[in-house]
Formats: sequence, C-alpha cells, structure tokens
Amino acid sequence: MEDELANETEGKKTTGDLFAETTGTGWETLVFNIPDLEGRDGFYNTITMILGYGLTNEEEAKYYIDNFDFATPVEVIAAAAPETAPDAPTYEAEEVISIFSDAYATVEGINLNPNWGQSTVVTEETIAENTVLKYENLNYQGTTFETAIDLSSKTRLNIDYFTGDASTLKFFLISPDGDDADDAAEEKAYELDLTNQGQWNRAIIDLTHFSDVVDLSQVFQLKVEGTGTVYFDNIFFYGGESDSGDSFTNEYGGAFGGAAVVGTTFNFPSTAEGWAGFAELAPATLSFPHGGKITFNAATAGTDVALNFKFERLSFDAEGNGAADTEPSFATEDITVSGTEATSYTVTIPAQDAGNTYASHLLYLVTQDAEVTLTDIIVTSYHEAQ
Repeated sequence: MEDELANETEGKKTTGDLFAETTGTGWETLVFNIPDLEGRDGFYNTITMILGYGLTNEEEAKYYIDNFDFATPVEVIAAAAPETAPDAPTYEAEEVISIFSDAYATVEGINLNPNWGQSTVVTEETIAENTVLKYENLNYQGTTFETAIDLSSKTRLNIDYFTGDASTLKFFLISPDGDDADDAAEEKAYELDLTNQGQWNRAIIDLTHFSDVVDLSQVFQLKVEGTGTVYFDNIFFYGGESDSGDSFTNEYGGAFGGAAVVGTTFNFPSTAEGWAGFAELAPATLSFPHGGKITFNAATAGTDVALNFKFERLSFDAEGNGAADTEPSFATEDITVSGTEATSYTVTIPAQDAGNTYASHLLYLVTQDAEVTLTDIIVTSYHEAQ
C-alpha cells in the first residue's frame, strides 16, 4: 500500500511516497511513518492512497479501511535480539578464511572465549536455524588462535552484527610485538557503526585499515570492545583472487509506476508508466571503481524478456530527493532472458569514477506484458581491474 500527503497550493509540496505492507488477510494495523524532512513543515490538504501498489490482480480485489488517523510520534525501542538470520554470504569457500559462520569451515585451533578477565558472557545461539555468537554484558572479549593466521593474501573482513543497546563497538586485529619499543602486541581497532540498531548490519572492512600497524601475516588474536549485548555472525576474511569483490544480494521487491512483482516474478504491463520498474528496498551503498558484475538465475513464462539494471546516487523522492539527487547514475546493457527453465546469467558493470557512490538499485524490464522470474540476484563490486 502506498500513501502520500500533498499541498496543491504550495507547489505540490509532498512528503514523498510512504509505504506499508500487509502480511495476510483480515484486519491489520498499518503504520506510515512520515519523515522529518527540511522544508516539509506546513499544512497538507490532499491524501493519495494506492491500494495494492505494484500488484496486478487477476480478479477484482476489495480493501477495507477504518480508523484512519494521525498519531503522536512515540519513542521506538530497538529490538534487543534478532529473530532472523543475516543474509547468507555468497563468496566461494576457497577464497575465505572463516572465524565464525555456518557457511564456511572455521580455522583450526580457534578459542572463541579465552580467559582475559572479561565480564562478557559468550554463548552460541540458534536463530532461524542459523548459529550466531552472542556477547552479553560486553566490556571486552578476545578470540585466540593456536597458530597465527596469515591474512596477507586477503583484502577484506566481513562482520555481521546486531545490537539493540550498545553505545560503542570496536573490532581489533592483533599481531605479535613488532620492532617498536613498547614491548607489546600490535593492535588496531575499527569502530563499527551503531546507527541502525535493532537489525542486522554488515561491515565490510578493507584490511589496509589495519596493515599500517598490524602484521597481517601473523594475526594471532582478535578483540572486541563495547557495551551492551551484541550478536555476531559471518566473521571471515576474503578477497585476493583475480575476480574477487564485495557481493550483495538484491531482491528488487519495490515495484513502482504500475510495474508488478509477485514473489520473484516480475512483469511490466503495457498499462504501466513508461518509467515503471523495481527498486531494491534495502540497498547497500556501492561504488564500482574497478567495475563489477550482476549474476542471477532467470526463467520466462514462454516469451523472451529483455531487462537491464540501473544504479543511482540516491533514490528519487525517497527522502525528499529530486531527479538531480539521483545523479550520477548509469545503466547496464540490456540482457535477454530466454526459455522456461532457470538459467544463470551475468551482466557486466562497467567501471565508474572512484568517487561515485550508488545507494539506489533499480531493475527495468524492456519487454512488456511478459513475466520473468529472477532469483539469486547478486551484485559484485570488483576489488581490482579485470
């Protein structure tokens, strides 16, 4: 369901599109959160509501609405514990050195809870059939290896983390004492972002952040400092291969302009707007200084479907942004999906200026009135030129 507030007398000042989604049949309470945007204060005299936004119903659909009102903002309490697992990593096992993840074999000789005099309570929990590492009452916590691990051939560190109450959170790599005079192990911290609490976050850290202090060929300890309760998963090092890159899973579930998506099946009806398409609802902010690729599996309902992908700096009107805010942007070349059996496809992403970032990911179908099913859509930004 899509909603918008507008003032027609002041240059169509709007709140932008506000979305809420039902989870089934029967009465539900839907909440449209109105963003606090600069220049949007004032009176609004029009409410536009689109029911079944982005869907194409095969038969007449009825919607019932009651108790439509505005509520006083309330404090939002971040979830204390996750109920879902983070997105599964997609890197090949051969390029990964894993510390903790169900997706990969862990390095041998690891101790996840050495006695360093910490107050942290360490446990492993199963959430959504996935094992996670829980740090409760965190002050600091170590991880040790019987034999130091050599990370000199790797380029990235992946960390998935979830907290509802931490006020600070740092992750350290540690190597033995070097040539300096302090007679102490060499360590350097990376401060993890705590802006989005109550949800899984993924940090992808360039190992050059540590390499000016830490000897990456002899990492023998890891350390976390922080507060509160923190859940970790998918702690691993990767990269260094000729085609290595940072990979992210996209689903493109946000249909707009009359385009339709049901599950993983997409359609561009001839009745839709010419600019209709599909937006990734939880996009990572990416850059492509060395180019990249998009891989996916796809099948048609019998008619070949041409499609392409577009990346924009920011999404249009998501937070009051206009067309100028979407630039710079670029689109891939069209690729045609053929056949009713699922087949793997790869789209090349050309290299972009190193300073450009892209936080809006879009999918467009070129062929109209023909369904195509897309799964396992993975966007990769290469670490090095190919």
